[in-house]
Order: sequence, then structure tokens, then C-alpha cells
Amino acid sequence: MQYSHETEWEMDLLKEFEEITEFEHARRSAPKHVKPAPLPSLPSRVARALDKIDASLKTSDRDHSYAEVERCWINKLRRPGADDRVIRWRDICTKGPKTTMSCDPIPSLDKTRILRTIRSVADVDKFGSKLGFITSLKSYFAVVENVQDLHYTVQDVLNANFVTMDWDPPVPRAYVSISEWTYRQMKNPNSVYSCFI
Repeated sequence: MQYSHETEWEMDLLKEFEEITEFEHARRSAPKHVKPAPLPSLPSRVARALDKIDASLKTSDRDHSYAEVERCWINKLRRPGADDRVIRWRDICTKGPKTTMSCDPIPSLDKTRILRTIRSVADVDKFGSKLGFITSLKSYFAVVENVQDLHYTVQDVLNANFVTMDWDPPVPRAYVSISEWTYRQMKNPNSVYSCFI
């Protein structure tokens, strides 16, 4: 009987060892570096975000003055070749002598770099993204996916158009250039700025 018990015990041990060996073999034969599943592409994330925002707009019973602009933005952003670049007040907010609009939240951008670098409309195109005051709406909404932020962003972009009104002459050249850039964009049919006309 003792022998039978030892045999049974040995068989259980052998079975356990075989299971461990099988697991270890599978572990060692698995690829060393398994790449995580790739994130959805930016276009697919943008499309999903726009669908989500669009659905929220359709179910909203709030009638506000920017509804037409918001609808226009969504339609523009769905088109290939749309110019989705915008300048928001929060990114260029400055305390000019006649500033009435709040600078909250306080942006992290270095305004001295903007004032020093931007001397023309061409500089806005060339350095706006690098200095961080030009935002891609597609990239932004792909992350945010929030209709309330759409309302706020429309107002924020519109406020930035009036940045030169915060100053008595002479207005800093950088802000004149930014203002000229936005008005030129309004004449660009591919730009979301054309929705303000």
C-alpha cells in the first residue's frame, strides 16, 4: 500500500511537472516584445469625435448665437483638405491698456517670444504652431470630444480676432500680424474661419 501511495504521489508530481514544463515552454516560445495594439488613426478618431459632437448638437435644445458657426465647423472639418488651424484667445491673451476680456485660464505660453518672433503674417504661418499659439482643431477635438468645449472654443477663437482692440496705437506688431492672419483666413473657403462670415 505504501508503494501504491508513493506511486500515486509520484504520478501527481510528474503531472504537475509536465504542466509547469508546458507553461514554461509556451512562455519561452512567445515573442519577447509583443507590441500593443495600435491606437486608432487620427482621421478615425477625428471622425468619431465629430460624430459624437454632432449628435450632441442635434439633441441639444439650447439655442445659442454660435450654433450656425459650430455646424459649419463640423461640416468643414469632415472635408479632406480643410484648414483646421485656429488661434484661441487663451493662447495669445494679453493685458493691453483696454483689455476687458479675462485671461483666465492663464496660458503657459511665453508672450515675449510671440512679441519678439512674430513680425508679419508670414511669421504667423511659419512660427504659430512652433510657438504653440496655433491649434489644430482636428487634433484637439480628437482628444476632447466635448460639445461644451466646442461652444467655448468658438467664443475663444472669435475673441482672439479682436486682440488689436485692446491696445491704443501703436499696437504691437505681433498682434497686428495675428489679427491680419485671422482676417485672411476668413477669406479662405477651406478654413474654419470662413464660418464666421
